[in-house]
Amino acid sequence: MKKFIDKLPLILIFLIAVAFSIKSLREPDLWWQIRTGEWILEHHQIPKQDVFSYTYEGAKWINVKWGSEVLFALISKASAPECAFLLQALLSCLIVFLLFRISKWAIGTAQWSVSLALMAALIAMEYRIIGRPEMFSHLFTVVFLFLLFKHRKETSNKIYLLIPLQIIWTNLHEAFGIGIVLTGIFVTGDWFEYFLSKRKILPSPVELPKKISLLFFLQATSVIINPNGIDLLTRPLNILGQVYENKYTTELFDFRQPEYWQWNVYWVIGLLAVGILGTFIHFKIVKTKANRFKLFLQKFGIGYLLALVAFTYLAATAYRNVIFLVLIFFPLFVFGIDSLLNKNSFIKKFPSVVPLVCCIMSMVLYLLVVSNKYYELTNSRDRFGLEVLSTHNPVGAAEFIKQNNLKRKCFSDYLTSSYLLRKLQPEFKTFIDLRDLDVFPSGFFNRFAEAVTFPDEFEKLDSIHRFNYVVLFRPQFLSLHNFLFNESRFKLAYADAVACV
Repeated sequence: MKKFIDKLPLILIFLIAVAFSIKSLREPDLWWQIRTGEWILEHHQIPKQDVFSYTYEGAKWINVKWGSEVLFALISKASAPECAFLLQALLSCLIVFLLFRISKWAIGTAQWSVSLALMAALIAMEYRIIGRPEMFSHLFTVVFLFLLFKHRKETSNKIYLLIPLQIIWTNLHEAFGIGIVLTGIFVTGDWFEYFLSKRKILPSPVELPKKISLLFFLQATSVIINPNGIDLLTRPLNILGQVYENKYTTELFDFRQPEYWQWNVYWVIGLLAVGILGTFIHFKIVKTKANRFKLFLQKFGIGYLLALVAFTYLAATAYRNVIFLVLIFFPLFVFGIDSLLNKNSFIKKFPSVVPLVCCIMSMVLYLLVVSNKYYELTNSRDRFGLEVLSTHNPVGAAEFIKQNNLKRKCFSDYLTSSYLLRKLQPEFKTFIDLRDLDVFPSGFFNRFAEAVTFPDEFEKLDSIHRFNYVVLFRPQFLSLHNFLFNESRFKLAYADAVACV
């Protein structure tokens, strides 16, 4: 019975990971991604020019996410679009499993410490567990961290698995550059340790890091194995530039903007504080700071220390990147929380209480999620369950357009166009959509922003494109809504809580 109680918190953690993954489909991005996957399956090729808009039709399009899009299309064809979240659930469980394995190297086998750490980490990550292709980047980040740690503990040729894994990652999501950066950081750390050991600064000798250096070179060059070839060598730099250039997507806001400071960011800061405090207390028993540093390096290595600095910077550049810091920081966090718990006199006196408390906390969190109370408490737009939310997707507007056979050019905003693109295929073409700067230049985004704000600018676009109808997301673009309803030659044909035509 005791063994079961000890393992139960970890079992519940996997259930929480699944519960966090099973969400109603509200993300508009998923619709154009499914449609792209369907197009690839229909045409047996990867689109290299824009095929979905009439404004930039034929423009160069480097589609890095094509592998994810094909998977989403196959899932949608076999079942339903919202079942893409089942894939998210599988990947979430794999992430939990790998973090559990990594924690064994950090603290050993104290499952209750790991369970508490995993629960806290899942709460921190929940905001990006949303069924989008970035789920693969979350998984591969942990896989790479796992293999790099494993190589540090027990050198073997398994580290070369990073090369085929990098190729797969490159064809699944645009954040594939994280894999190259992470390996490069650990290579740099190994070289630092090699030179420090030569100077007798480190207590034990360190081998020349030839193997991992060769791996890094092969891994970096392997990204050319993709439909876009050598263009992807510089793609990570282009994506980093887009993060700073795209000021229309709130998830790309950095730490200098108020929208960045959501409750989960403060939660992550709390995790950082716990991990650092616990680690400090653990090594405080060592008399000199120099020896503390040496012991820390023996435990984690310079590469991991550099990775913490690099991923802290990455998290600061965009709100959506905070999850990567959580994943990289987890080994230090679980080490810190385990140190704090082991120093607690009450826990030492009543060790059986901790697994019981972990079970209760895990069960409460699971029930909060599946009952939607968690999302209500955190003021989230997500909901538990597999369904397409008609309160977030322009389902009614698409049906109206289909029934009334509206064709030709449509002025649709980027929040409604993705759903229409898939639902009204193949005739429907977008004015602008959520492929963002991959297709549409920032200047065009500026024109769109001006058109939905200033009626004169919309009139200028209308004189060029001759819009046959307009579809607008109801909660936004108030200026254009008012103009079209009251003062233009357009008339309101359909409206619901999500969109109007």
